[in-house]
Amino acid sequence: DPTITRITTTPPPASSIFLTKAASLTDTNGDGSIGLGDTITYTIVATNNGGDVLTNVTISDQLSDLNGNALTLTTTPVFVSSSQSSPAGTLEIGEQATYRATFIVNNQAMNAGGVSNTATVTAQGTSGMVTDNSDDPATTTPNDATVTILSITPPSSSIVLTKAASLPDTNGDGSIGIGDIITYTIVATNNGGDVLTNVTISDQ
Repeated sequence: DPTITRITTTPPPASSIFLTKAASLTDTNGDGSIGLGDTITYTIVATNNGGDVLTNVTISDQLSDLNGNALTLTTTPVFVSSSQSSPAGTLEIGEQATYRATFIVNNQAMNAGGVSNTATVTAQGTSGMVTDNSDDPATTTPNDATVTILSITPPSSSIVLTKAASLPDTNGDGSIGIGDIITYTIVATNNGGDVLTNVTISDQ
């Protein structure tokens, strides 16, 4: 009988990648509200959730206002670190890479009421190129844009003033009266939502 050798081929591992993008807000100008001149920081995380090593990992980013008009990031996505110490552009199986981008809020974003941001990742795997659009981890909708709402309502300004009197027996005659000194302690408190300047006290 003939000697038969059967050859089976193992399919290559499936390549896959998953991308998330979260936004945090910083009151850069210290006015007590998030708006014009403040910074939105985007944290972008790419995860190799497939079965092989990924290379040529690339992040692209699209920012627009809530009217759909294009905006430009202040700083484009920059590689920060990876969970298994791989260099930028490489992801081992199960590894995560973190990138960071920023946008300083401008008049266009304020007038539109906010910004919408979607990042896209592409990478080379054994089975070919893989890609994914970013998902906002703060929502349950898959692969949705990261939306930041900005308020055009200025913070309310407010101040409260108290004044207390103390009456020591300044001249030591055993009673409070002629020649004694009344000391007033005046306290101004900013109990509003923004910084107050030119604070002036007048007295009657």
